[in-house]
Amino acid sequence: MAQQRWIPLESNPAVLNKYIGALGAKGNWQFTDVYGLDDELLMMVPSPVIAVMLLYPLTDKAKSVEIGTPASEVPKSLYFMRQSIGNACGTVALVHALANNEEHITFDAEKHFRKFLDSTKDMSPEERAKHLEGDKGMSMAHEDSANEGDTQAPSPDVSVTQHFVAFVLQNGSLYEMDGRKEAPICHGKTTADCFLKDTVAVVKKFMERDPEEISFTLMALAASQ
Repeated sequence: MAQQRWIPLESNPAVLNKYIGALGAKGNWQFTDVYGLDDELLMMVPSPVIAVMLLYPLTDKAKSVEIGTPASEVPKSLYFMRQSIGNACGTVALVHALANNEEHITFDAEKHFRKFLDSTKDMSPEERAKHLEGDKGMSMAHEDSANEGDTQAPSPDVSVTQHFVAFVLQNGSLYEMDGRKEAPICHGKTTADCFLKDTVAVVKKFMERDPEEISFTLMALAASQ
């Protein structure tokens, strides 16, 4: 059976903010661009930051030099899912960013994401991926958002080389959440105050393995101002 494929999601805070609003995320949180990795530019990002999404080129070099190894022990509170749908990495990363911040974000009980979380909370990462394949509410929300970008959305048949991952803070540790991997990657201890800076240190390692690539974009889910 051919792999199900979705339209790729654009790395655009305006698109993601409309997306999370449609899913029912409530509270003063929104995605914002991170324009640079030095301390001065990081200070311009509103705080606190509760999640980070990275879009990077998944080249052969990037695939051959993995950063970190899957965590051997994962907190039960950490929500992780695999990716089984082509081009759905944006939504998988978004799910990771939202689902692991329920202490900060309230989800409207009448909107679909709350129902999605309740349906999948006791599932394995693989079962969550399978559930997403048949979830019409999530697929429609993704498609609507994918068509909202500043550039014309490519066909679902196009296999893009850009890949989204999310970074979250859970139980005092920094986790990389990548649906193409078997488990979350733990990148060490962090705090709410240091979370963005520590995430950027990991992102720099992503960039160092592919120094000729420039197509990296970073967005923070932060308190709105």
